[in-house]
Amino acid sequence: MKIINRLSFFAALLALPIIYSTGFVASGVVGCGSGSLVDDTVDNTTVSTVAGSGDEGSADGSGYEATFDKPDGVTVTDEGEMYITDAGNHEVRKIEEDGTVSTTAGNGEAGYADGSAETAQFSSPDGITVDSNGDVLVADTGNNRIRKISTDGEVTTVAGSGDAGSSDGTGTDAQFNTPAGITVDSSDNLYVADEGNNVIRKITPEGVVTTFAGSGDATFQDGTATEAAFDEPHGIAVDMSDNIYVTDTGNNRVRQITAEAVVTTIAGDGTAGFANGAAESVKMDSPHGIGVDASGNVFFADENNNRIRKISTEGQVTTYAGDGTEASTDGQGASASFKKPRGVAVGWYARNEGVYVCDYGNNKIRKVKSNQ
Repeated sequence: MKIINRLSFFAALLALPIIYSTGFVASGVVGCGSGSLVDDTVDNTTVSTVAGSGDEGSADGSGYEATFDKPDGVTVTDEGEMYITDAGNHEVRKIEEDGTVSTTAGNGEAGYADGSAETAQFSSPDGITVDSNGDVLVADTGNNRIRKISTDGEVTTVAGSGDAGSSDGTGTDAQFNTPAGITVDSSDNLYVADEGNNVIRKITPEGVVTTFAGSGDATFQDGTATEAAFDEPHGIAVDMSDNIYVTDTGNNRVRQITAEAVVTTIAGDGTAGFANGAAESVKMDSPHGIGVDASGNVFFADENNNRIRKISTEGQVTTYAGDGTEASTDGQGASASFKKPRGVAVGWYARNEGVYVCDYGNNKIRKVKSNQ
């Protein structure tokens, strides 16, 4: 297994037309795939079910034969594989390119244990990503830890003592409070949406944990590093220029953090509701997972609106898929339906191009594909 080679992809990206606009960079995202998905309306997309019968369970198998229990986070590799945090089953699952679902790690019982994939334990895992070595990184939310599943199947703890807190430090000396989204940059630094602490944390490859952005106060403020403020940040993604995108769930906004830790708001007026249009005037309700394509378009799961939304590089917010009802209908984007969509990943290779969604309430993994 391998993931996107950022250097070779960047070289290829130079051949593409560059799109400039305030607050956005034309680039992609590791661990959530990348690519340019140009649709602006739901009439230009098709929603399909990749895996999951809809029944609550933990059965491996092919496509609709498999079952999940509250799938929460998703990441896509360049080989067309997906990794899913199956929160209700306390497991990490894998979906092959052909739709075959297997269990990567976790014995299905809520708890904490490192070791072999079959005996390891997680507690309501959420965010997930893959680093340049092919190792899978998981935000083990219920355990307040960041875990790693190596390519040989061993599960270890990268950071977090397990006690809820907000201490910086190295490895297990650090503390988190319900860590949610996780992503990785071009230097294999991890970034974690530390939801309970209302901050974004950074973990170096050496395991050093620091607070990258956020004062810790549950409020709203743009600014630099700890001058900024979040309210229950949840989803997180990074682009090719190492800009970070965050769903600021409690503030009903989407935020951007530059590599220099400058925090700005790129969409949402802060009011819970539903409205498309110019980024600063739109409304969302509990934004959750997030991904970025190669042109800088941002996609996020608008959980309580049961929709997948898009923020274009021009700063316009549209509905990418979903009619707003709580249901499970495949088909054209305008008539398709979701139930509490959460995790989002963007795949860009021909075999996995599309926006992948953890349809949490339907216990399914869905795909939104461009028709253009």
